[in-house]
Amino acid sequence: MYRCMPRICILNEQAEWDRALISELERQGFECDVWPLCNLHLSMLRQPQQSTVFLNRYSPSSFWRGNGTAQGAAHSAITWLEAHGCTVINGRQALELEVSKVAQALACRSVGLRFPYTELVSGREALLRATEGWGRSISRQSSPLVLKPNCGGSGNGVKRYDTSQQLLEALQQQKEKVSSPDGILLLQQFIASAFIHRLEFVGGKLLYAVKIRTEQGKFNHCPCEQDVSGACQLGQPPKFAIDEAFPASEGEMLLVQALERMLRSYNVDIAGIEAIRDARERWWIIDCNCCNTNYNLAAEARATVSGGNAAIAQWLLANGARAPPAAAPPAPPPDRD
Repeated sequence: MYRCMPRICILNEQAEWDRALISELERQGFECDVWPLCNLHLSMLRQPQQSTVFLNRYSPSSFWRGNGTAQGAAHSAITWLEAHGCTVINGRQALELEVSKVAQALACRSVGLRFPYTELVSGREALLRATEGWGRSISRQSSPLVLKPNCGGSGNGVKRYDTSQQLLEALQQQKEKVSSPDGILLLQQFIASAFIHRLEFVGGKLLYAVKIRTEQGKFNHCPCEQDVSGACQLGQPPKFAIDEAFPASEGEMLLVQALERMLRSYNVDIAGIEAIRDARERWWIIDCNCCNTNYNLAAEARATVSGGNAAIAQWLLANGARAPPAAAPPAPPPDRD
């Protein structure tokens, strides 16, 4: 009997981040192709293979690795695929959330979630005015803040200041050089917390929450790049640990439900949402990873949870990325008497 394996094509820019995922997909019976977003060639007259499922794994941190063309390639390729009716996991709507923290803030607030107070600026003069104005606010003049790119990734370009005056002095003395792929910078309220909870969603449903230990002045919390082996400083717990009790409280359950509503609204199937809890036990969303979602394999191994890569493969198999039915062998030619 003739039988085709389920096929999936991954659109990516950072190939090493996808090795574990591809290995798991192949183990579960998929045939995998990769479209490298920094070396992509498509004919607009070509008809894409509609039986293939496409998985968007674009990462906005590509800009900081010198691969800034990946964003335009991802948007154009996904637009072309969706115009032909192809199934794209984490398509254009997810991509728009991934590349804009402004869009993330609006999406979170649309479902009643807190996002830190944020001001958008474009251009140096606007940044100086915004910083001066921030310092005149009684509620914010002595509070810490962060300056970050609207399109970030892996903590790139994020800097914390104890006060707006500290930032203003750095800008006036031209000690601070800031950039963003889209030219938009954000002044944002800094909310202190010893831990970040990164909520991993597969198929729009919570898979598990990983508790990430924060470190002063460091903003790269990508599970794929740090503490992958579980190694940490002597006497300190691992940076990444699965919180197997989450969600336990009513507040945690409401947080998960609101995030699931938001992901459905934007057709995001696979995501890692970063949330923090302040001293008053209030939850704030600080980042939405809606395309490139990585998992800390060491933390998964220490816990009794289904691994993220395995969950993606199983969800794909259960939701349309199945092998086509077995084809009947070709009929023999008719007898010629």
